[in-house]
Amino acid sequence: MYYSNHFEEVKDDIRKIWGLTRSIINNGVSKADSIKELKIDNAICTDSKKIAHKCNEFLVNTGPKLARQVGHANTSHHNYLVNSVQSSTSMFMNPIAPTEIINVICHLKGNKSQGYDAISTKLLRLWLNLFQIH
Repeated sequence: MYYSNHFEEVKDDIRKIWGLTRSIINNGVSKADSIKELKIDNAICTDSKKIAHKCNEFLVNTGPKLARQVGHANTSHHNYLVNSVQSSTSMFMNPIAPTEIINVICHLKGNKSQGYDAISTKLLRLWLNLFQIH
């Protein structure tokens, strides 16, 4: 209800809506949450640049490392598209009813984690309430 009231106040100003949205998404993020020290090569490191470099190195290498572990599939992706239109110039997706989207949002776990798009479940539910989509 708290955020619904704030969204109601700014509903006619897209900049204020996005400003409020960003403030909700970034809520709780502070420098206090940053990594102060990290064990690198069996030694404790407190140099923020070295820590950032090591974290970046880890993140950059995670995808390729996982890809090597998964290995190569012997099946072509085309085998999974047997019921689709085989066209390189178009793509068709079945229409989605608003109730399907609402159902998916309502069944999301209620944690504060954000997806790759930085939108939390909490925020999605607030938008449902704000726009009275039920």
